[in-house]
Amino acid sequence: MRFNREVDIPCDVPRREHTLQRIRQERAQARAWLVEYSQFFKAGMRLPEGEPEGSNLLYADTKAYMTHRELADLEALFTRQYVSNLGNEAVKAHRIAAAQLGLAPYRGKILRDPSQTAEAFSLDRRATHLLVRMGFVQAIFEQCGRQSVVHGILRWSPASASVVCRSRIRLLPYGHCAGDVRMG
Repeated sequence: MRFNREVDIPCDVPRREHTLQRIRQERAQARAWLVEYSQFFKAGMRLPEGEPEGSNLLYADTKAYMTHRELADLEALFTRQYVSNLGNEAVKAHRIAAAQLGLAPYRGKILRDPSQTAEAFSLDRRATHLLVRMGFVQAIFEQCGRQSVVHGILRWSPASASVVCRSRIRLLPYGHCAGDVRMG
C-alpha cells in the first residue's frame, strides 16, 4: 500500500446538520451531568480568565465526565498527541472523523498506521469522542452564562495543517463547511 496518497473528504452539509443535532443532544446530556456531579460548579467557581493553567476542578470534571462516558482513553490519547505533534496519526484520525461528521473538510495523507482506527480507536468511536467533547464544552460555557467566547477569527492553515488559535466560538455550531467552525 502506498502511504503517500492524498485523501479528500469534502464537507457534507446534510451530514453536518445531523451532527449539529447530535451535538445539541450531547450538550443537554452534559448539562444534566454538570448539575448533578460538577465539582467546579458546586464550588461556585467561575471560568478562569488569563490563567494559562485553567481550573483544576474543571479539569477534574472533564476527566470524570469522559470516564463516565467511557471515553477517557481517547481523551487522554488525543490530548497528549495533539499537544506533542499536531500532524501525527492520532490527530489525523480525529481530523478524518470530524470530516466524516461534516464538521470540516479533510485534505491530506491517508492514515499510515492501521492501529489508529482499530477497535477502541475506530473512526466511529473518535466521532463519538468529538461529539461528547463538544457537547460538554458547550454545556460548561452555557452553565457559566457565556453565549460566546470572542478571541478573533478561527483560521485553518492547510499548508501547516494547524489551527491558528484566534477564534470566535459560540454555543451552537453553524456556518459553512469551508472552515467556518463557529459554535452559536
